[in-house]
Amino acid sequence: EEIRKVMADFPGMDISFTQPIEMRVSEMLTGARGDLALKIFGNDLGELNTLAERVAALLKTIPGAQDVLTVKNEGVQYFTVEIDRLMAGRFGLSVEDVATALRMQVEGQPLGLVLENGRRTPLVLRGADEVRMSPALFASIQLALPGGSMGASVPLSAVGRLNRVAGPVKVDHEDAARMVVVQANVSGRDLVSFVEEAKARTAAEIKLPAGYRLAWGGQFENQQRA
Repeated sequence: EEIRKVMADFPGMDISFTQPIEMRVSEMLTGARGDLALKIFGNDLGELNTLAERVAALLKTIPGAQDVLTVKNEGVQYFTVEIDRLMAGRFGLSVEDVATALRMQVEGQPLGLVLENGRRTPLVLRGADEVRMSPALFASIQLALPGGSMGASVPLSAVGRLNRVAGPVKVDHEDAARMVVVQANVSGRDLVSFVEEAKARTAAEIKLPAGYRLAWGGQFENQQRA
C-alpha cells in the first residue's frame, strides 16, 4: 500500500502488483497476470481499443476493483506507400512489381546459400540500413523498368508517395481472432461476486457491436474450472 501511494503520483502510468511465481503461474494457466482478465474479441483495432477503455472505466467504479488497466494500443508512427496505379502503369509497372521491389529493400530477397567448410550461410540481397531508416532516401529508391534498356529506372516518388500514419503497438490474437485485454485485481471482496457484478454492469451499460464478444478469464477462470 505504501508503494502504491508513491506510484500514484507518476503521470501516464498504470500500476499492478503481483509476485514473481504467482505471475508466471497465472500467465501459464490463463495467459493473463490479474485476478480478472476480460478479453474483448473483434476485427477493428480502433473499436477494440475504445471498448477496452470503456470497460476499464466501468470496472474501476465497481467496489473491490484494484489495479485496473488495459494497454493503450495506439500511437506508433508508420510509413505507408500509396501507389499511383495510373502513373505506375504509364511506366509499365504494376502494383505487385513495386511491392516486390520495396519488399526486397526492407525484408530482403534470398539468393541462395554459401557453403564454407561445412557451414551453410544464407545469402540475402537487401537495401542499405540508411535507406530503410530515411523516408527521403526511401522515396528516391530506383525502380527498374520492365523491358527497358540497361539501367532504365524511375524513383519511387514518381509512382507513389509516402504517408505517415498512426498505428497499433501490437496486435494480439487468440482463437484466430483479434483481441484486447482489460486486467484487474480484486481486493476486499470475493472474486466470484465481483465478476458477477461486473458481468451484469457490462451487459447493461456497454453494447457490443455485431461480431464482437467478451470472455471472462484470469484467476476467475481457474475458480470456475475447479
